[in-house]
Amino acid sequence: MEIRFNDSEKSVEVIFNDTGKVFKFNMETEVKLTDFVKYVSDNDKEISITPEKFEEYQAKHSIQYKEAEKLIEYLYKIINAFNESVRTVLAADKPS
Repeated sequence: MEIRFNDSEKSVEVIFNDTGKVFKFNMETEVKLTDFVKYVSDNDKEISITPEKFEEYQAKHSIQYKEAEKLIEYLYKIINAFNESVRTVLAADKPS
């Protein structure tokens, strides 16, 4: 999965490379994350994101639009929380 910011459109795109699914959030309208969160939660394995950490993304991309930067940070938090829950479930399912 990767996240892109389109400065000219003031939009954030989330691309799931394995499925081709794309979510586009326009920063000049109300951002609704319901469909994104539902799509993420319907996965049955960890979601790989590039770069892996928001701080790495921030260092690589100079985003002047603060609302977009906050959204991207939040998207990272959603993915990280989902991945942590998947790891917890997988660990609990392993035989002792």
